Amino acid sequence: NNLRNLDLMHVKPENESAHHFALMLEQRQSNSLQRLALQDNDLVDEEIEAIATALSRQASLEELVLMENDFGRLGCVALGTTLEGWQAPNLKQLGLSYNNIDDAGLQALVAGLVNCINLEELQLSYNHSITAVGLGSLAAFFQSEHCCLEEFEMAGVYFGDEGAIALADGLVGNTSIESMTMYIDSIESTHFRTAPLITKVGWSAFSKLLCDTSSVNNNYLSNHTLTNISNNFLGHEQPPAIAQNYVELNRCAIDGVNVAMIKILTHHPDLEMEHFFKWNLECLPLSIRWFDMVRESQELLEIREEQEVNPFPIHVNMAIEKLTTLELGSMAMYKFVRAMPMHVLNGFRGKERGSRKRKTRE
Repeated sequence: NNLRNLDLMHVKPENESAHHFALMLEQRQSNSLQRLALQDNDLVDEEIEAIATALSRQASLEELVLMENDFGRLGCVALGTTLEGWQAPNLKQLGLSYNNIDDAGLQALVAGLVNCINLEELQLSYNHSITAVGLGSLAAFFQSEHCCLEEFEMAGVYFGDEGAIALADGLVGNTSIESMTMYIDSIESTHFRTAPLITKVGWSAFSKLLCDTSSVNNNYLSNHTLTNISNNFLGHEQPPAIAQNYVELNRCAIDGVNVAMIKILTHHPDLEMEHFFKWNLECLPLSIRWFDMVRESQELLEIREEQEVNPFPIHVNMAIEKLTTLELGSMAMYKFVRAMPMHVLNGFRGKERGSRKRKTRE
């Protein structure tokens, strides 16, 4: 009754063995099971359906490994129903690689994935039937309020530009995913020879995800958490340098660098301060503090450069060096003074009178 880990890998049960195993799980009085690994057992839809139903009382499960089996859409429907029905699920890792999951199967899993608010790692590699349609359905999970997914693996899923665009669009607003694996590791495989490839069209969607330069606000809302996109893209166009640079820049956040600020000033060095004029001079101290924070981030980046720890992207360095933080801050102050000269002058006079009164009292 206190069983916590159960690994049955490479067993390949015959006849009704899988159903007997499911019955055993269903009859357990304890819900102490934390890890269940049923890897490389040739389990088909009907058997996964029985096992998924039996797991409906095992919400304490933290790791579920169902890789290298033979189930597809129907198995996913059953598994999705179980995940969605769990109350306060503890699932942190879900391994579904090397199966026959297609778009409909992936769509059936989404509601259950959204319910798994502790899920940190999702593995979908080598489910060759997944296309842009299935990847697009994951947006509901990626953009859900409590999504805490950190690692997403889909090696050997050949989705081409349409899939890359669907994936990038789905990741908009996600602030948890740090690592994505989507490489091809066998140029000789049949799937590779007929697979759509990711070109600059697909990669441009990721560049925009990482740094949307269309406006300051969109730049700020870009993805600043994705720090690794596996780059073993045999046969594909390599991710463009700008996308790789943004991923590298995101890594700098580990050392306290405010990545969003650096991205904003790289592409919008001449910030429009007019939006703040309606509050008169109240926003001026906040603006100055903002540039101070940028300066602090620049100093941290310089330390990384000196230590040669993930060197800062060259094109960003060049853009930032064009205008120093002091110059940028001075430009912002000048815009306030030029727009509200009397407010500034009256404020200065008020401080001067206050200083005289204090001296008189003394």
